[in-house]
Amino acid sequence: MLVAFFLYICARNTKKTIIMQNLDALDEQILSMIADNARIPFLEVARVCHVSGAAIHQHIQKLTQMGVIKGSQFVFDPEALGYGTCAFVGLFLKDPSDFDRVVAELRCIPEVVECHYTTGNYDIFIKIYAHNNHHLLSIIHDKLQPLGIQRSETIISFNEAFNRQFPVPNTTERLSEADGEPCTAEELSGEGLVTDATQALGGENCLPNTTPSSFGNGKEFGAKSTSSSGKGSEHGAKATSVGKGNKSRATAKPAGEGAV
Repeated sequence: MLVAFFLYICARNTKKTIIMQNLDALDEQILSMIADNARIPFLEVARVCHVSGAAIHQHIQKLTQMGVIKGSQFVFDPEALGYGTCAFVGLFLKDPSDFDRVVAELRCIPEVVECHYTTGNYDIFIKIYAHNNHHLLSIIHDKLQPLGIQRSETIISFNEAFNRQFPVPNTTERLSEADGEPCTAEELSGEGLVTDATQALGGENCLPNTTPSSFGNGKEFGAKSTSSSGKGSEHGAKATSVGKGNKSRATAKPAGEGAV
């Protein structure tokens, strides 16, 4: 069983390493924003990231398909719903080979909100919400013991100091595999993304599993404009400006050097 678990961990870590290599700076900026507010409109994310709404939609789809984004949910206050006791319980199984069966049955106990396979003495480590200590005792005796639990150790939480998302890794801190040098600005720019905001978004304007929020089509982003001045005048200069996000580049070509 331990060998199979070790192989599972190795395969999972390899998969996650491949996923990390496919994330760019824009992905990480999007993840940082939606971690704080999963219902934030795409248009607001696009404005902060200086790209089109279509580009944000494309990245959200990519992150969801890669398994980086698993969904979103509303967060309730347990005490407001009558769950005044939070406890962590370490379980010792009579037969460790029953791990899969016990985990499957723990899923059927609604008060068990987390289940972990950890190192150390415990076979299984779970988190439970109960109405009070009496309710917690009944869960342990009536629902956990019949699963084949040899014994258990319970730790009651007096107060949750904080609960937050883990930090999103920074691409600039990772070295490129090709030359061992820090990633360049071109590698982090996310070039090749679709920035044409006229692409249809299919009406999916919010993150997966959230209530849709309306937003614009982002036509103001990724706009391209060209203006010429002095064409046929005594100056004969041609100026071209291209706007991408909030950055712009202007070039001037004097007459007589290939200018039309």
